[in-house]
Amino acid sequence: MLSVSRLNAVYDTEGESFHAVRDVSLDVEPGEFFTLLGPSGCGKTTTLRCVAGFERPTTGSIAIAGEIVSAGEPRRHVPVHRRDIAMVFQSYAIWPHMTVGDNVSFPLTALGVPANERRQRVRQALEMVNLESHFDRPATQLSGGQQQRVALARAIVKEASLLLLDEPLSNLDAQLRVQMRTELSQLQSRLGTTALYVTHDQDEALSLSDRIAVMNAGQVVEVGTPTALYLSPRRLFTARFIGQAELVPASVTGFDGDRLQLSTALASLVVETVVEPAVSQVTLMIRPEHIELVDAGNRGENVVQGCIEHVTFTGRVVEYSVRVDGARLRVQSLSALIRHVGENVGIHLPPSRCIVLEETE
Repeated sequence: MLSVSRLNAVYDTEGESFHAVRDVSLDVEPGEFFTLLGPSGCGKTTTLRCVAGFERPTTGSIAIAGEIVSAGEPRRHVPVHRRDIAMVFQSYAIWPHMTVGDNVSFPLTALGVPANERRQRVRQALEMVNLESHFDRPATQLSGGQQQRVALARAIVKEASLLLLDEPLSNLDAQLRVQMRTELSQLQSRLGTTALYVTHDQDEALSLSDRIAVMNAGQVVEVGTPTALYLSPRRLFTARFIGQAELVPASVTGFDGDRLQLSTALASLVVETVVEPAVSQVTLMIRPEHIELVDAGNRGENVVQGCIEHVTFTGRVVEYSVRVDGARLRVQSLSALIRHVGENVGIHLPPSRCIVLEETE
């Protein structure tokens, strides 16, 4: 549904060139919820705006539903209104002088859709976002969550091939964001619409997406499903940016086909893997919630001894800072059992939860 190839966006500011997007290539399948995730300034919004037609890329090509809408050679740039897209903006872009129905109807009016059909499609779109009773209400009487729903309905009603969403939940409070995440996911699934979503919020990306492209410094670092990027990232930046990660420098000392032996400052450790790293110096990654606290003195495989230095209680989860031979590891566990500062413990790093990254700090 969307194909982006070797996209570059370079801007000249005060005599200097700024490379906002660097050789970005993406393929988004029909019906897929695809997210661009990364820190501020990583190029994700610029990429989205190039797809929408608000920005002209310096080089590269973009095709939507098989139609090339932007290309460098030969030069081609299809304007925004002629692209088969609908967009939900971060600010919602609701017209305050219009009613809810008129706001949602606006794209259809611009397309010349007959009045009877417009009214029917608008009512259907508002029903999908649970605002059918607000058809004649002035937009100024809407809450933030309702405005966000109106913006979604306005995008839905156009029935475009590609739905673009630029951090649409960022202006909502935390509780409403969680609620709207669920509603947005259910709506997209019900409609089968192809969506390209931009966010810096990891929870949003993980809970909404079929696949995620992690971006940094204008480049795509890694593409994968939420589970793959979280549980088995291939790049150090991904491991750091998504969730929390304990990263330990390591040296490869052996490999027997499905188990890798590593030498670390903590101890000699074993990792379950069928792939031998191409380099000898690597980084061992494990998520804090995958590390297990066991009784002190336990000498099992991948168990090291430590002492709890700090405890942070957050309700459901307790986070521990554990000193191990001068190093510190974060460990997260459920609050059913709470350990205390000064307590000696064993730390088990399950071999199946340890990931080897072929990059070093």
